[in-house]
Amino acid sequence: FFGNTAYMFNTQGVNILINLYFGVALNAARGVVGQVEGAVMQFVNNFTTAISPQITKSYAAGDKDYMFSLICRGAKFQIFLMLFFIIPIEFEADAILHLWLGVVPESAAMFLRLSLITTAITLLGNTGYTSVTATGNIRNYQISVTIVGCLVFPLTWVAYRLGAPALATYIIYAIVYIAVNWVRLLFMRRLLGFPIRMFCCKVVFPILLVTAVAVIIPVIVFFNMEASLLRIIVVTIVSFVSTAVCIYFLGLAKGERELVLSKIKAKVNHFK
Repeated sequence: FFGNTAYMFNTQGVNILINLYFGVALNAARGVVGQVEGAVMQFVNNFTTAISPQITKSYAAGDKDYMFSLICRGAKFQIFLMLFFIIPIEFEADAILHLWLGVVPESAAMFLRLSLITTAITLLGNTGYTSVTATGNIRNYQISVTIVGCLVFPLTWVAYRLGAPALATYIIYAIVYIAVNWVRLLFMRRLLGFPIRMFCCKVVFPILLVTAVAVIIPVIVFFNMEASLLRIIVVTIVSFVSTAVCIYFLGLAKGERELVLSKIKAKVNHFK
């Protein structure tokens, strides 16, 4: 109940605020962004659906070391999957929306860019949420996370009253959900003995490193080509290759690389 209430305030509540302060045009832009965000989330959540039962099973078996590795791998792999979408869209949001819609609602491209970033921040805590619910001791956790998460609505309201632009809600959302993830980590440490430092070293740092390096070549291509359909295609392909290479060599540990290679070989052999 509390979790759904927070979600309602952060989505429908914020939509009402945007409608009141900026009109239906920006609400239309937010609606378009929601469709793209939903499609990306559905793709990435398929991975979460596969790993969540393993986290619960490892907790029930008392294998916390394996559980902790699943939490970190799951969170990291989800964001790595998101990067395949985030990087090209961050560069070509305007052009992609123009091709899709023809007439692009005002601020839709910026909303889309910020929305994908906030979605990634939210996804970062998915496996942590699964681990906490596996304990069954969720009352204090859910109340605490909901109280922090619900801050998006009142802070957005205050920001709009003070004259902030419509996109301020995405910045507020990002800050609030970084705080939510931190609260979640604290509960994971208390309920499971999960080491927060492990999450920073095995999840946050590799994600930041891969992102920083993967965008270098797409940036060069983007600023050295004229805006066109060809540029969208080239930026997308370059982003995909750059992201894949950086993930493999910079984002994965040795055992994870071996796991990925074995999965790829299995798929290749399946199609032979």
